[in-house]
Amino acid sequence: MLNSHMNPIDITIPLFLVMGITQLTGKNYVEAGIWIIMALGQFVVPKVGVENLYKFDRVDVWFTWLMFATFISLVIYQIYRDVKS
Repeated sequence: MLNSHMNPIDITIPLFLVMGITQLTGKNYVEAGIWIIMALGQFVVPKVGVENLYKFDRVDVWFTWLMFATFISLVIYQIYRDVKS
């Protein structure tokens, strides 16, 4: 049963994880990575806080920036792969 205090972000995290796992079973690892990183982003960024994204002495901030860079790289690689085929 859904909690009445849940916001849409709380609902999208499991949906993104399911989409990522579904892509993993189909052996489409790039799209799976994109979905899983989107789920992690929905969870991690609110915990870190947008105002704290430039405090590089925190490990979770480094993880968040690494996640952003990986997401952008996977999206660019997916576009390249789609154009090439």
